[in-house]
Amino acid sequence: MTCYQRKNKEKGYTLLEILISITLLSLLLIVLFESLTAIRNTSSKIETKKNIEKDIYMLFTRLSNLFKNLSSIKVFNNISKSYYFLGTEDEIIFISKDPIIFSYPVPHYVDIKFNRDRHRLEYREKIYLESGKYAVSFNFSNEPYDILLDDVGDFNISYLTWDNISRKLEWQKYIDSFKKDIIPLKIKIEISRDKRDYQFIFKRLINEEYNELPAILFK
Repeated sequence: MTCYQRKNKEKGYTLLEILISITLLSLLLIVLFESLTAIRNTSSKIETKKNIEKDIYMLFTRLSNLFKNLSSIKVFNNISKSYYFLGTEDEIIFISKDPIIFSYPVPHYVDIKFNRDRHRLEYREKIYLESGKYAVSFNFSNEPYDILLDDVGDFNISYLTWDNISRKLEWQKYIDSFKKDIIPLKIKIEISRDKRDYQFIFKRLINEEYNELPAILFK
């Protein structure tokens, strides 16, 4: 073997060295790819969280506006005049002076309902007509729903009213102003979305000088 051949052999790489280099490069690329994927996923989660918070804030603003404009109009219930407010754990029907869809502040019947089958909060409205008999026989049977909020995990409503039996204010699951001529002092809405729980408390529903915004509490 000549001196030139020995030098060329010394300058070359063995198969083991090449395999080790390829392995190290592959590991480096894997770590880099996983880091970029983690950054992208984190960014996506942050954006999703922002969108959820934006949807919740929009819902809160809309409900706040509806409740602060809740009308004190009394309608005939076949016996006497009373407030128009019907509430269950899943649905509220009342008269608001500033509805969501109609662009002018005119009294409307408002229906907010949680559709448990489709996991969404729905809304519809219909203009109020000053006729007592119309108020009693009124229903939304032909009015379609609009979606207020989708992908809702759970939704519950309760009402703070005076209880004649216990003689104190208590949170109730149902309220019917035709049976008991009252409107709740507060409404509490609990909603679950994307594994986060939110609670809205709307205060002083009938108040001509409604300056206090309802409190929103995050659990």
